[in-house]
Amino acid sequence: MPRFRYIAHTPEGKRVMGDETAVDEASLVRMLQGKNLFVSRVAVAGQELKGGHAKKMHQKALDQDRLYFARELATLLNAGIPFDRALTLVSEQVLSVQLAKALEQVREDVNAGLPFHKAISKQPKYIPPLWSHLVEAGETGGNISGVLKRIASQLEQTINLKKKVVSAVMYPAVLIVMTIGAISIFLLF
Repeated sequence: MPRFRYIAHTPEGKRVMGDETAVDEASLVRMLQGKNLFVSRVAVAGQELKGGHAKKMHQKALDQDRLYFARELATLLNAGIPFDRALTLVSEQVLSVQLAKALEQVREDVNAGLPFHKAISKQPKYIPPLWSHLVEAGETGGNISGVLKRIASQLEQTINLKKKVVSAVMYPAVLIVMTIGAISIFLLF
């Protein structure tokens, strides 16, 4: 039987690392879940652990990264994950290096006692200022996850609209370039 390395977390959020022998990856996960552990990464001994920390793919914070942040944080909070843990998980998995650093700073500010809306308002380069006001309303009403879902929904609509505009502008632009090219060829010959 192969030997696996794993990283898991206790219900309290404590990180647990170890090696176990199991028939396959799925049986190891079942065994660890039976011990009341939440498995975040598993790999055959000697291989890189998969899952958990996402490989950061780009520097700039894109709308898709912000969408992921809002949607995943809302989902984790809805599932009853503690706020600090949820923010840590999202910051580890977002693909933007800059947004990950901003979210880590937000987490530190929240842990230092700053309200979430004030912590995100300190990151206007990565998190739109409007979000701070919406989150403040969610904090006041006790419905942060609902507000984050609405933010994610609105951002998704914005992303889709941008894609439609780009595709609508692209066709005429290609036609204009081809027309100019054809006219240039006719004038040169």
